[in-house]
Amino acid sequence: MTSKTNAEKAKGQNLPVMEVKKTEATKATDPQQITVEELQKRVDELTAKLKAVPTDLNSRIEYFNEKKELIRKLTRLQASAENLQTHLDTLAEIAAKNEFETEDFVLSIEGGNKYNRKQVFALQNPILIGEVLTYLLAKVEAKADELKKLIEA
Repeated sequence: MTSKTNAEKAKGQNLPVMEVKKTEATKATDPQQITVEELQKRVDELTAKLKAVPTDLNSRIEYFNEKKELIRKLTRLQASAENLQTHLDTLAEIAAKNEFETEDFVLSIEGGNKYNRKQVFALQNPILIGEVLTYLLAKVEAKADELKKLIEA
C-alpha cells in the first residue's frame, strides 16, 4: 500500500500544491529565558512548601490557625511601627526648635505593682526620646520581617 504525497495528488486534479518547509528549532536568545535548572529549583521549593502543609484535617486547622496568629501579630507590629513613625516626625519638628525639654513628650519608666506604680525615671529631651523611638522602630521592623518569613514558610 503506497500513499501519494500531496504534490502527487494535486498534479492530476489541478489543485495548488502546498509544501511544508522544514525549519530547525533554534534556541531563543532572550536573556529572560528560564533554564531547566531554574525551573527544577522552583519545583523543588514549591514541593518543600507543599510537604510542610499537614495532610490530616486537625493538623491543617492547627497549621492555619498558627499562620492566622502570626498574621495578627504582624498587623499589630505594623500598626505600632506606623504610630512610632508618626511620633518620630512630631519629635523631629520639636527637636528642630532646639528645645532641651518639652512638655509635649515625656518618656517615663514606672516601677511597682499593678495598684501601686511610681515613676522611676522621666525623660523630656525630644532628641533623646527620638533616638529611643528610632531604636524601638528598628527592633519592631526587624521583628516584623521575621514574622513575614515565618508566614511565608
